[in-house]
Amino acid sequence: TAADHDVDGAAPLYNAEDVNDTVFEEIQLHPEQVQQVQLAWEHFLRVFGTLEALGEAILGAIFEAAPSLGPLFKTPRALVAMRYVSALDAMVHNLDNAALLKQAVESLAYKHLQIEVTAPRVAAMRDAVTELLVSEVGHQCSQLAEAGFRTLFNYMGGAFIFVRRTYSDRISVIASSWAEAHQGLEGAGDYEIESDPFDDPSVSDTADHKRRSDAVKAPPTPRSESTTISSDAGGSRATRRATKSSSGGKEGGVGDKGGSVAAPTTFEDMFRFNLSVMRLPPKLWMREVLCAFDTLVACAADPTRFQEEC
Repeated sequence: TAADHDVDGAAPLYNAEDVNDTVFEEIQLHPEQVQQVQLAWEHFLRVFGTLEALGEAILGAIFEAAPSLGPLFKTPRALVAMRYVSALDAMVHNLDNAALLKQAVESLAYKHLQIEVTAPRVAAMRDAVTELLVSEVGHQCSQLAEAGFRTLFNYMGGAFIFVRRTYSDRISVIASSWAEAHQGLEGAGDYEIESDPFDDPSVSDTADHKRRSDAVKAPPTPRSESTTISSDAGGSRATRRATKSSSGGKEGGVGDKGGSVAAPTTFEDMFRFNLSVMRLPPKLWMREVLCAFDTLVACAADPTRFQEEC
């Protein structure tokens, strides 16, 4: 039947019985099944009149069938019910667009990273909702439509588990990389910013353009035994000293004997250094990004907090 095979006749990755959390691909249901699922959903909504009432009924059925799922929801019940039914409504209406459905499910899965979704929990929720659907809609929900709903729930649940497992590794990489960048590397050399590029946030783009023009017109400074490379950004100077080696007369650098090049050792130092070197005028939003970056990385695994910080 259409429920047992993909459009091309091959065995599907997702079915009405199993929660597949090993992959996360686009789901392809037969057009006839998609149509029947959407039709049954319209009847389901018509029975309760509004999304709010339907959401309350669905949440009540879930908590009655699996009371252990209650503590997983931290927000007020009315809000949870509305979010739940709204998300389910969007998924049903996107069943005929596999790419858009996958994108929507992935976004929803990211918002649930803090919740430990398991296959048994998905199955309990799937069974509660489909049983409510069949009992309320009756013969207007065909077996094909019921199988489609169960397949959709399995697809979403498997995606939640897959994304949580996969994103956890990515978040660990972000956290460890940030810790290294934030703390700096020992022995990388001394780096000095003589003043904060953000000390004068009122610097205008016009004034900065004038400084750039003056810098282009100015004659090059003759090299001496100690050369100072400076760049002016909003009244600040980021300085790097390159000393000539005593033997060859060339500028010393990293790896050159007799010379050394100081380098930024932290993310904050590099941010300010690049700002100065690129001759960018200081902007208030840059300061805000710099100040908030540590918090953003720290709450990357908490989508709700992350959104609040943004």
